[in-house]
Amino acid sequence: MAPARESILAGKATLGLGLDGDADRFGIVDRDGTWITPNQVLALALYHLKKNRGWTGAVVRTVPTSHQVDAVAELLGVKVHETPVGFKFIGALMESEPIIVGGEESGGLSVKGHVPEKDGILACLLMAELVATEKKPLMKILADLEKKTGEFHTTRINVAIQVDKKEALLQRLAAGLDQVGTSKVEQFITTDGFKFLLPNREWVAFRASGTEPLIRCYVEAKSAAQLKKLEKACRALLLA
Repeated sequence: MAPARESILAGKATLGLGLDGDADRFGIVDRDGTWITPNQVLALALYHLKKNRGWTGAVVRTVPTSHQVDAVAELLGVKVHETPVGFKFIGALMESEPIIVGGEESGGLSVKGHVPEKDGILACLLMAELVATEKKPLMKILADLEKKTGEFHTTRINVAIQVDKKEALLQRLAAGLDQVGTSKVEQFITTDGFKFLLPNREWVAFRASGTEPLIRCYVEAKSAAQLKKLEKACRALLLA
């Protein structure tokens, strides 16, 4: 997406849209060169299809996908489903009940009435349609939404773990945690890996790689400063 961003910053485009080799994942760059994350695209797609198109149904996301979509869903009166990682789980739900949009943080998205599989072209077209409909940049639309839902800051980190310590660490996570850093754990979810819900819509999740000696850690916070604190706490927890 770097060439697209360069064109935008040179004043030659309003929106940058890109795809991977088989077009099932997408990349979006806004008018000012800002990268729009797949998490944000899912929230924007739900907002657009519900508010501007008037679609009905629920929204579905995977365990490590941002709760920003939950906040937008709450704002619009839409039910949220959470599935394990893998678009096959999202697709299965889309085949069994009305789902406005389903997506995952790794860049997969589909909508009601379409094939229950990720489609990057569709995601790009939805963002273009949203910009054309509201006549505002995507970041402006997000900013307006965040005035009602609050901000969401997310990151994903890979932490290398010694092979002989991995099993003991997974057992410790499986037993649950009382807190992460200074944040109290309010709910423990084991749908896929280990997810800990914290106050103020913040959370952390851990998933072990099946091919490498590392733990994937997902973190979401309501401010950039708190995101850094939670990321530091997660690293400390995994490397203790």
